[in-house]
Amino acid sequence: MKDNNSRFIPWDSISEEELLENAKRKIDDTFNDKEFIALLKKLEKM
Repeated sequence: MKDNNSRFIPWDSISEEELLENAKRKIDDTFNDKEFIALLKKLEKM
């Protein structure tokens, strides 16, 4: 079974630059997620 879950990456083996790039990519992915944005807009209206 292939596991792509980032929680299992040994973080101490990754440079700080790579960690920052990964974090930025995750943030971009989140804010490009239309379902997530729709949910945020619904919450704002509450």
